[in-house]
Amino acid sequence: MFDFVRGLFSSSAGRAESDEPPSERPEPDPPRDLPDTDVVIKGGDGDEGVAATRDELREWQSGYADDYRDYLTVEDALEAYQRAETALDRLAPIRENPGQFSSNAVEAAETLHEDIQRVREFVEHRDSYNEAWLDAMKAKHGDELNSYFGDGLTHTDQQFRAIFSNDNFNRVNAAAGTGKTTTFGRRVNFVLSEYDDVSASDLLAITFTRNGVSEMESELAETFDITGVEVSTINAYCKSVAEAQYPDIELVVGEAKTTEIAAIWRAICTSEQYSDAHDAFLSAWKDAQYDPNDYDVVRGVYEELTEKSGVTVGDESVPMDSIPEEGLAHEAIARFLVEHDLDYDYQVHLDWAHSASGGFVMDFRLVDAGTDETVYIEYCASEATRADRPAYRNSNSERPETVERLFEPNEHLDTDTSDRTGIVLDGDAILGTPSDELDWDDQRTRERFRGAVRERLAAAIEGTTVTPGTRLRGDDLADRVYDHKVLFRDVVETVETFITQARVREWDPERAASEVREYLDQAEDVDDGVPAFCRLALAAYKRFDAVFDNRTKTDFHGSVVLTRDLLDAGEVDDEFLYPYVFVDEMQDLNQVQFGVVRALADQIDDVRVFGVGDDWQSIFGFQGARPDLFIDYGDVLGAGDYEGLPDPVSVFTDDNPMLSSYDAFADTRLEDNFRCPNTVVDASNCVIRNNEIRTEKDPDGSPEGTPIDVHHLGCDTYEYKRNVSMRRKIESLVSESPHPPRDVQVLLRQQDGDPEFYYSLVDALPDAVDIRTAHDAKGSEAKHVIVPKVSEVGGYPSTKADRWVEPVKQPPDVYEAEAASYKLEEERRLFYVAVTRAVDRLDVLTVQGAESVFVEELPDHRCEHHRPLSDAELDEIETDYECRRPVSGSVDAKFNDNFATLDWDGRGLIDLNLYDATAEQTRRLDELAASGGRVTLANCGIQYRDPQDDDADYQRLQLQVDEDVTIES
Repeated sequence: MFDFVRGLFSSSAGRAESDEPPSERPEPDPPRDLPDTDVVIKGGDGDEGVAATRDELREWQSGYADDYRDYLTVEDALEAYQRAETALDRLAPIRENPGQFSSNAVEAAETLHEDIQRVREFVEHRDSYNEAWLDAMKAKHGDELNSYFGDGLTHTDQQFRAIFSNDNFNRVNAAAGTGKTTTFGRRVNFVLSEYDDVSASDLLAITFTRNGVSEMESELAETFDITGVEVSTINAYCKSVAEAQYPDIELVVGEAKTTEIAAIWRAICTSEQYSDAHDAFLSAWKDAQYDPNDYDVVRGVYEELTEKSGVTVGDESVPMDSIPEEGLAHEAIARFLVEHDLDYDYQVHLDWAHSASGGFVMDFRLVDAGTDETVYIEYCASEATRADRPAYRNSNSERPETVERLFEPNEHLDTDTSDRTGIVLDGDAILGTPSDELDWDDQRTRERFRGAVRERLAAAIEGTTVTPGTRLRGDDLADRVYDHKVLFRDVVETVETFITQARVREWDPERAASEVREYLDQAEDVDDGVPAFCRLALAAYKRFDAVFDNRTKTDFHGSVVLTRDLLDAGEVDDEFLYPYVFVDEMQDLNQVQFGVVRALADQIDDVRVFGVGDDWQSIFGFQGARPDLFIDYGDVLGAGDYEGLPDPVSVFTDDNPMLSSYDAFADTRLEDNFRCPNTVVDASNCVIRNNEIRTEKDPDGSPEGTPIDVHHLGCDTYEYKRNVSMRRKIESLVSESPHPPRDVQVLLRQQDGDPEFYYSLVDALPDAVDIRTAHDAKGSEAKHVIVPKVSEVGGYPSTKADRWVEPVKQPPDVYEAEAASYKLEEERRLFYVAVTRAVDRLDVLTVQGAESVFVEELPDHRCEHHRPLSDAELDEIETDYECRRPVSGSVDAKFNDNFATLDWDGRGLIDLNLYDATAEQTRRLDELAASGGRVTLANCGIQYRDPQDDDADYQRLQLQVDEDVTIES
């Protein structure tokens, strides 16, 4: 047939066959407005004929259908489809008007139409081809990939699909515990194995954290012996792009950025212009956050900051390298300054000095030291430490002689250093021994080193005009640490969060001010101090925006904005562009970061983007994370928006459910949870499906697993009683756990917002127990997980918004459109993350009568509920207001004649209502409260009582003592 058709493309192709000699039957002139068949079929005047197009399309199809050369991408398919449509349109006049053309031309047109139509149908059914391609890749690479497990395990079909799918845009929707990191590394290996024209340097892998970078690099190097892939956080990538375009820009991040905001805040709060606003704010802040008379909290804050590694006594984060020399030195310096009542800034960016690596950052600067002299302190890490750690860690850690020169007169520099003094602590001189030869795991080594740093610092300060205060000790030092954290550090961090929330929404200071005004005008109830704080924070944002101008100075967010804009403008060098872009934890990106990914995809033809994430685990809304962007992956990244090409929906047939749902990208789910038993997976699925804004998944766990233990404590909802009851129950669960303390994880809703409870747990539980917030638990797991305070008061969900930040933390429009609660849905995702850390056993703690909505959403058939009363007794209270039964325990406290607290055996601290008690009953209870003796209250009344908060939608149990109760001891 090919030869026959080609034969038609001879010089007589436009003639009809005839027995008569050609000279006797002249070729008719083409009818007016009808095409020249020679030009249409064979081409001419630089115009490709349909026959040539057909040949190219068939060769294109053969490369896929016969050779499985690649996954058929949407873009490639649409381009072929458009060529086929154009060719068919050119043939249409010939086929529709056969009487006007020679039979040879008509037959050739029909043949070409059939051939091109087959290509067109191939494109329309691209899913069928891609399924076959996935099977071919599994046959080709499956055994090798399975061999990397090394323990007889194999990849699931979903994992293989995620590894091999290679559309222009690919989303892997990976539920908790489904091997996301494993799949991510396997895909990198597959791409480099399958495509000869792709090298490691063509791949950019973006992870969310620096730890993620290390894990990915280790996975690639140790499992596959792959090096050369650019693995980076999105912040580090954007920093490189911004600095390449603007070599003089200074990046100020981390503690140095917080210090800049602290300086701005300090200036605003001491300004006469804002004095009234500051007074109003600080009064409200103290009412909400400050309790200096709570000894346990004050001591807890102090002990946390003095005993925790990687943080100073001033609550600044310090970097800890494998050789922890510099971090320990910073802790020692901060401790010395606080003990001697010297205020300081940490990680101070110097506008008046520059290092070879850019802006210079000094470790400490004394603030308001009662002298005109400004004193800076720099600890210079020893040479052995510098050589041992990553190069980026040395960028702001200069050698002693370099730092000393900053404070020497220099006629070539336009800076006056006469009122500046630099204290330089030389690590090599202090250590005396190479740091890599010391046993840093030995606490004696650490203490000797800290002592040596303090001695050098004390001697150096004596040479300045600064006079240290009398050394603070004991409670005085604890009070100083607590006051600084709550009244300054926490405030500055709240201001920083306020600014961050405005920036991730791309609100400049003017827009932010307008949005805040609208919020305050429309809000039904605004807490005291919030308008004053907003005024102060907006002023801070305006000054911050002037300093961080994205030209002379920027931070990570600014560099992300710069990079997106530079990519959109086509001004990014080729060295930063990649044909393969991998993005991990994509659900945690904000809208600007998503913009960078989209802009990257627009830079090179046939870019392949591979995004992995789980919107069910998007819990960093306070950092601007947008789960709705991951949900709308295709629309946000512009999948299918190819200029000049047909709409994918109009091309691909209805038997392709992915494209009918998600337009033009490959969507894969990972649903086999390898971490959790099916009891936990099924229960967590039931909870998260109450969210309106989410993708559809159906995760499954291992068949083993015991029911989830849900403990409904019979305690009061008053904070002290609730905290003590929860703590005692957790102690009991840890003690009785089938797993050692190192395998137990207690996941709190919050730490700083619930310090008394947190510090009481730290004191009460074995050191090996992992106590952290659910936010910090992302990516972790434990054999036994305990989730306390899953109640409507003080835990999961924490539905009360952060009053200070709420005016700028407004939800995406989709939540209003779907009438969904942004705050509740984020809290539900957080609870989902918490429970899906459990490998074996899961305990959920709540309060009877005040159960969280999340407890109610747990399926009964997956749970074992432990209640303080039987179901029949609880039903009796609901219907008859009260039930009567014996109650045993010990009188924990008796505050007055009307109320006492009973430590109800194993159920928690509960109120004893004594309004109807007899005088003799009151006397007996007084004696028992003093002696701590056990008591049984026979025929005790048990009721539900409403809390004092009129807006609260829960109840609490209360015991009633009256003349019908017998006290037995």
